[in-house]
Amino acid sequence: MQTQPGDFPIMKRFTRMLLTIMIFSSIQVSCKHPPKKISLTATQNLMRSGGDENGTEVPFPAEVSLSSFRQNIYEPLLKPYCRSCHSETFVSDPIAVAHSNFLTRMELNKFSNTSETLLVDKLRHNHNCWLDTGAKCASAMSDAIDLWLADLLKAGYKPSPELFAIQTAEIPFFGGQAIDIPIDDQQYAAASVEQAVLKTPFIKLPLTKEGRIKSYAVGQGGSSLDEEASILFADPSQTITFELDVKTSGSYSVYARVNTPKSDMNGFFISVNDQTLDFPTPITGEDSWKWVQLTETLDDDTTQPVLVVVETPGKVQIPVIFKANGAKISYLVLNRKADEFNGEQFIVPYREIRVPLPVADSFLIATVWEPISAGKDKTYVGVRDLRIESPRPLHVKGIHPLINGVYYRNHGAYLLVDTVAGGSRERDKQLIQTGGSLSTTWIADLAVDRLSFAFDALEVSP
Repeated sequence: MQTQPGDFPIMKRFTRMLLTIMIFSSIQVSCKHPPKKISLTATQNLMRSGGDENGTEVPFPAEVSLSSFRQNIYEPLLKPYCRSCHSETFVSDPIAVAHSNFLTRMELNKFSNTSETLLVDKLRHNHNCWLDTGAKCASAMSDAIDLWLADLLKAGYKPSPELFAIQTAEIPFFGGQAIDIPIDDQQYAAASVEQAVLKTPFIKLPLTKEGRIKSYAVGQGGSSLDEEASILFADPSQTITFELDVKTSGSYSVYARVNTPKSDMNGFFISVNDQTLDFPTPITGEDSWKWVQLTETLDDDTTQPVLVVVETPGKVQIPVIFKANGAKISYLVLNRKADEFNGEQFIVPYREIRVPLPVADSFLIATVWEPISAGKDKTYVGVRDLRIESPRPLHVKGIHPLINGVYYRNHGAYLLVDTVAGGSRERDKQLIQTGGSLSTTWIADLAVDRLSFAFDALEVSP
């Protein structure tokens, strides 16, 4: 028999109403914090790629991982410092969800080393750091992750680098051949101190840490002038005369590479357009060289580049005149494109690493420059571009640069490549286009590391 609301006693009606309110309240709470459940089995299925120290594949020790994650990472670091922004991901509650999200960010099937994990890399760049420097926060997180990894290793599990179906052999970086990159002489005209004529008080001294630049000029002797020195003090007999071979007529801006460590070494005078101008420079510090553009100050206190007008291509002489003791100069450049200047190409020593491809008579060539110090235990290798030399054009997709067989997360500039290159002697047609900047950096040591490549696709183009 069907009952009606009026058939319930008052107490039963009240109880039912109370239950309804409680259910509604729980729905409201769950809308704000939807329940998230994940089993250890599901977590385990996410982490199938791993092995022991001998390379034998073993199951991921999910329970050990969760316990160590709680003890070494979640409670001491994530929970107190990261919850405000990441409470719905790797600092969520229940902790099994946080653990799962943490594993997703660790990408153990692509693991290279702790310092390249997403959490550490973000902190290194001062993302929500709780200490006074990003480096300290990154170090703290790296140490915590290392404790977690050590517990996984005790349980017989070691992350394995990603395996690729298409992969080249390894070539040592030090086997690369030094090359000179052609400069666009339709845009630039340049000369180093090596090609200049020096007069007293300038002298030429050797450079040991400036790449292809072997020397610089510095003014010694004469009278040191203060920052307000008038060009009336300029002595045209005390000059460095740079001779530049200009291939194209037009208007050129002027750049110099200088080292002026202190304010009393505030630059030079320079003769352009039949007049002598002040060429002030910034304070660079003792060991720093900088490219400085010649500008002039207008009546409204704004500045604009000084332009040298070349009506007929040919040799152009530009004298740089002594102004202050200790001011150093190594290079002078005329640049025809006002919104584009790349001074480093004149000084950087390049080398080419030729890596054989698994296609007959074909090579992937990385043009790199000398390493730049990256701190405690890293070295950055600059990468100018990648190109393919091959008898026929090749379709290439998804390039993974491998250092000693390992792919690093921040080497992803070429992952989006899907292009055709090679099959030509023209360098421009050999270049692998990324859809953006061709240049990037890799974490590697030219003296000891080896380079290889893996691909999502590599085939002769139809």
